[in-house]
Amino acid sequence: MIRKYEDDKDPVIQETLQYWKTHPMSIFNQHLEGYQGTLDELIVDENVGLSYIWFETVEGKRKKMYYPQDYATIVTAPNGKRYVSNVLMEQVPTSPHLYIKGEHKVNQGDVLIDCGVCEGNFALKYVDVCSQIYLFETEARWLKPLYHTFQDYLNKVVIVPKFVSNVVAGNQITLDEAVRLTNQNIFLKMDIEGSEIAGLRGAKNLLTNNKIKASICSYHKPNDLWQIKSIFHQHGYKTATSDGYMVLLWPTGDVWDTADFRKGIVYAENY
Repeated sequence: MIRKYEDDKDPVIQETLQYWKTHPMSIFNQHLEGYQGTLDELIVDENVGLSYIWFETVEGKRKKMYYPQDYATIVTAPNGKRYVSNVLMEQVPTSPHLYIKGEHKVNQGDVLIDCGVCEGNFALKYVDVCSQIYLFETEARWLKPLYHTFQDYLNKVVIVPKFVSNVVAGNQITLDEAVRLTNQNIFLKMDIEGSEIAGLRGAKNLLTNNKIKASICSYHKPNDLWQIKSIFHQHGYKTATSDGYMVLLWPTGDVWDTADFRKGIVYAENY
């Protein structure tokens, strides 16, 4: 990558190449320099057989956010207590994986559609702000924790255990099939491991008939950035991208063949 980009004119890329001279390569590189990390203590809830951390919403309220027992980033301290590390690391202000930026944000009364929920920290942050929330998550180990995290809000939170796609078949569903809304203010967040293009292609009616702000991950595949922007432009949206670049390090697709810098998020709005 250093040889490939040594003559590139982008100052952020050149800054990253310099950073690598004294630091190891990472997915976020210099963008998170100075970040100290966080540890949130896991508390056992014997009534449901899960553990939770206390999580603060955008309104400053503390909510229980549940985890499966085998969650990968759980660490155990010498005193035997267990912690979840870096819950919101990718959402610090300097991160190229930032969903909320300036006025591109979740507003009071919005409908939130969260595709690729994991523990649900993004949705939980805005649970008292949104009028309705749709959560799409297919990993079975997250479904019970999500139910208990949002158990007090099941009157407005819909958990959909299906893959967001451009077809309705088996465990796949389109956003048009799952979310039939018109003339609503919607915030759409999508991080579905490289299936974002298919997910957007299955949301033609949703994108056409509502006022939408979207934050869509664009780093999983090398051409996702341009395809995502193209889909939104076809629907008359304006688009922008997150600051900085990500370097995808885990084995996926042709990452080691392409060896490239990728924009983390495409922001799109039609109002």
